[in-house]
Amino acid sequence: MTIHLSPRGGILSGTVTDKVSGAPVKGISISYLDVDGKASGGAPLPSDGEFHVTSPTQCDLVIVAFAKGYKGWVYTDRSNPSRPVLRLAAGERKLVAIELEPTVNRETPSTVENIAIALIEPRPMGDSRADVKQ
Repeated sequence: MTIHLSPRGGILSGTVTDKVSGAPVKGISISYLDVDGKASGGAPLPSDGEFHVTSPTQCDLVIVAFAKGYKGWVYTDRSNPSRPVLRLAAGERKLVAIELEPTVNRETPSTVENIAIALIEPRPMGDSRADVKQ
C-alpha cells in the first residue's frame, strides 16, 4: 500500500545569496504575515542559503527575508509590483531566488569623518564656573 500525503499549506522555497558576492547567506529568517492579520509565522533558518517554508493557503501573505548584516527583502510579484503579496493554494510550490544587499560595503573599510571632540576638565561638585580660553 502506498500513501501519498499532500501538504495542507503552500510551500515557499528557494535560495538566499549575497547581492554583491553571490555567496549563500547563512542565518536567514523568513517570515510571513497575512494582510488580514489572521496568520503569521516564520523562523530563523540557519542554513547554507536554502530554505523551505510551509505557509497558509488562500490568503494574501507579505513575505519578508532578513539576515544580520543585510538589508531586509520583501517579496514582490513581478507581474504586479504594486501589490507585494503572495497567495498559494494547498500543495502549491513557489520557488524564489532572494538576493540580500549588505548593509555595509564589505569591499571598502568603514571610515568615520567629521568628528568633533570636546575635552571637558573636571570641576569640584557645585562649581558652575566655565573657563574660556582664547
